[in-house]
Amino acid sequence: MARQLKAMDSGWERQLTQPRENAFLKLNTNSNQLICDVQRCLGDFGSLAASTTFPGETIVELIDQASTYTEVKMVVRTFDVDGKPRTSGGDPLDVRLRLDDTSMPIAINDLNDGTYELSFRVQNPGDYVVDVDIFGRPIKNSPFPVSVSSHHPP
Repeated sequence: MARQLKAMDSGWERQLTQPRENAFLKLNTNSNQLICDVQRCLGDFGSLAASTTFPGETIVELIDQASTYTEVKMVVRTFDVDGKPRTSGGDPLDVRLRLDDTSMPIAINDLNDGTYELSFRVQNPGDYVVDVDIFGRPIKNSPFPVSVSSHHPP
């Protein structure tokens, strides 16, 4: 009986001194599943974008003559601080077309190669001004004058 009590005491003692939980961790090394999980989590969280575009080097150009009732096209070419052309898009362009105190919308098409196509159509001839800002700062040749004629080239 003493032996049984002694065995019982050591059993209780062992149970009291042992942790009740495991500290077992295992890393899932199934790379396909891991990549999918990370992409899903990042997609739920959002994305981070960065740009090296420097507004002071970026320019806007008129592609063709500007005439009333026709689509006028322009292109914005972005450059970095070293004057090298950018090869990706996603920059936050703010573009406005003005005639005197009137402001009109301009369509912006990101070509995802560092260039942006601008297009607009006006009904009245005149000396318009196009303002282009990136990151809230004007680009190199902004404001850009656009003289819209009522004459159409043949």
